[in-house]
Amino acid sequence: MATFATRTHKLAIERLKGVRGLDEISFEDKPLTGIFGPNGVGKSTVLHALASAYKTPRGTESNYKQFFPPLAADFWNGTRFVIDHTFKVGQAEVRGKIEYRKGTATTEWTPDVPDRPLRYLTYVGVKSCLPDLEAYDTHDLTKAVATPLNDEIDARVRDAAGKVLNCHYTAMAKVDIPGEPDKKYSSLTRQDLGGLEYQSVVMGAGEQRLFKLLYVVETSHDDGLILVDELDLLMHGDALKRLIMHLSDRCRAKRLQLVFTSHREELLSLKDHINIRHLWPQAGKHYCYSNTDPDSLHRLTGDRRRPLEVFVEDVVAMEIVSYVAGQLGMSRHVQPISFGAAKNCFTVFAGLLIKGESCENSLFLLDGDEYETSDKKQAQINVICSGNDEPSKARRAEIAAKTKDFALPTGFKPEQFLHGLIVGQDPNGMTQSEKEIHQLAASIVNPQDSHDFVDQVVVTLGDNRSSQLARVIPLAAKHQDWAAYVQPLREWLEARKAALHLL
Repeated sequence: MATFATRTHKLAIERLKGVRGLDEISFEDKPLTGIFGPNGVGKSTVLHALASAYKTPRGTESNYKQFFPPLAADFWNGTRFVIDHTFKVGQAEVRGKIEYRKGTATTEWTPDVPDRPLRYLTYVGVKSCLPDLEAYDTHDLTKAVATPLNDEIDARVRDAAGKVLNCHYTAMAKVDIPGEPDKKYSSLTRQDLGGLEYQSVVMGAGEQRLFKLLYVVETSHDDGLILVDELDLLMHGDALKRLIMHLSDRCRAKRLQLVFTSHREELLSLKDHINIRHLWPQAGKHYCYSNTDPDSLHRLTGDRRRPLEVFVEDVVAMEIVSYVAGQLGMSRHVQPISFGAAKNCFTVFAGLLIKGESCENSLFLLDGDEYETSDKKQAQINVICSGNDEPSKARRAEIAAKTKDFALPTGFKPEQFLHGLIVGQDPNGMTQSEKEIHQLAASIVNPQDSHDFVDQVVVTLGDNRSSQLARVIPLAAKHQDWAAYVQPLREWLEARKAALHLL
């Protein structure tokens, strides 16, 4: 009985092309996963591994053997990667791992294509950016025959394209040339251009690629996998963000997974819609940073900007660091940096140590709700910083010893605790500005997401998140429990101020 893969959970690469020792890329838990990183880091290699991991059902796309062509120098020898999938066998779903490898010049790829699981799969490569104008040597559309495209899928694609590009398409058609069956064109009609109809030979390349991608999503089978190399090519920033929103909604509705590569840092702000995965090579090994903010990535590749650095999870924690540093008269000496997801704390810390930097003046501060015990911290450190050599052991020991937490009470989330500090104060004696914050916070009782305990207040106050947090945090700091909460941070700052003789 054939096994159908319905979900790809994780990919680990021991060796594939230039990628080495990549412990894990997770494709959980949103439908869209973006692979980011500099040129040559292996972003497309990840897509190629996923594309070749399956055989596609008869009558659909190819099995993508072209990504691993035979090479005279036996380039592929030693390849090994592992993919964690969920399979459907009959009516039952089973999760398991499959190892893909090629040993030496005399061994075959395993598993062979017929032994790989089935999955509906579509690869949208860079060649999809080629506009119709450049697809054929000559064009003569004077006798073109247009056939309107009016079914349900066509309508969804037309409407979605209009929303993404902020225009109004009213009609689409496929265009054939009598006597030239190999030439395929299309045409569009736009109301916002006075009802103008125009053929694809005069369309922009970005417009054409958008329609191709939207059709891929709408025609994909449920539980399918879509791989897009360089999603951002030919797309303006605002249109690209609207495209991400649409893809997120449609992929969720159809239970699709879409994995794409990109260089565009503005997409890193869309963490609510994309699993952000940033690849970075260091000391002969590749690391994957999940949902990492640009600040921490820039720090890994650049130099220290201020004498003291405090790495934290998010902008709320960054504002707390800024406030405490200001209270100590140390704002000019302290650089708050967000690393994103909690587990990135250990990855960024390890990355700096592997880079050969001293972290004596860098504090890694967790929120206190995820890796709240030393055992949990150590388990994650062991995953990130493996190896039995002495340098690896030393790095693990330093990370474990120097990673701190806010003193968050057990059972609380950070935003929930801060919310409690605000509403737990008597509004009598507050300024009008503080009373506004207190009133908004008191109206939030049981949000679906714990982040909303603070986020809803900030969003209601205004558009500038940082400036509104700068109003919220000082009010929370007036509660008697604030001092204990920030004590680990304050003690570290005071100790470094004394040690470095900072004025």
